[in-house]
Amino acid sequence: MTQTTSSKGLKPILEQLPARIGEWIYNAVLSVPVRVKITGIVLLPVIILGLSLNYWITTGLSDWLSYILTDVRVTAAMRAGSRSVLLVTVLAAGASIILASFMTFVLTRPLLALRKMAQQVAAGHLDVRAPVWSNDEIGEVATAINTMTDHLVATQEDLARTNRHLEAVNQIILAADQEAEIHDVLYLVLEKILNVMNLETAWVYLRDPEQGIFHLASWYGVPESLQPYLLNQANGQQCACQQAVSTGTIEATAARRPCRMLAEQADSGLPQAHITIPIEANGQYFGLINLLCAERRRLSADDLDLLTAIAAQIAEIVANAWLRLKLAEKELARQALSPSSNPTTWPKPWTTSCSWPTP
Repeated sequence: MTQTTSSKGLKPILEQLPARIGEWIYNAVLSVPVRVKITGIVLLPVIILGLSLNYWITTGLSDWLSYILTDVRVTAAMRAGSRSVLLVTVLAAGASIILASFMTFVLTRPLLALRKMAQQVAAGHLDVRAPVWSNDEIGEVATAINTMTDHLVATQEDLARTNRHLEAVNQIILAADQEAEIHDVLYLVLEKILNVMNLETAWVYLRDPEQGIFHLASWYGVPESLQPYLLNQANGQQCACQQAVSTGTIEATAARRPCRMLAEQADSGLPQAHITIPIEANGQYFGLINLLCAERRRLSADDLDLLTAIAAQIAEIVANAWLRLKLAEKELARQALSPSSNPTTWPKPWTTSCSWPTP
């Protein structure tokens, strides 16, 4: 009974043994370096052919020669033939080694370049690409790896751009969550925008959608030489950007636009253009944001898209503030019409008119 059980236990092992031996041999061959494989492929046929000829000369050929030569001459001929075959085999093996070395250099050079490129990419050097040495299978592998690296770089850039957008928008949302008056909120928002974009100067005009009047709501980092011009614009002298907002002809995206006011101050060293970001929500323009950007600083398309996304968040903030203002004024008017209301308990409006409060 025990012997039968042992036989049954050994049977699966014996059945799997050939497959395991074959797998072990296959893995052993694969583990051999490429240069050794190439040398073996070139050298082994030469050695096998030489040994086969030497065996045939020393055994089979002697039987043929024994019919026409004496035994002494046959023995001498066998020895001479064996030495000649061995010499030719050695020379052929040497030539094979030289040929194998050349083939190894030719075939492994692209592979070594691919390995070096992969190591550099793993180290973070994503601008490295593998050279395509030929149009064979190795060249196709190099092209595929380069394409894969390009896709990896594009994916990382998209991820970095998305993270940057989310971080910037999150900072704007955190600034908007501050329980403060709209102008203080806009001051914090301008500060966040300048930090994200690595700029220094910004200002924002709010527009009364009902009366079409602009007023300077907030600024950050504005030089003293520019302040009077901004205040004059707030007193009714509209610039080209404000006129475009009033007429609805301005594009709802961030863009660099020339400024007449800045051009008049060319001697002050200020740039003659600024980045204008309209504040638009639900088809209404509530103002615009201007960012002062040096002429040598070129904002990329991603930067402009980020500013446009930030402007959308700011527009929601301003639109909600405008809605709260209108609701407060309506509540004030309702209480003023109520005969039982006490004027001392009425909510105090931001201003005496239905327009934005001044900072």
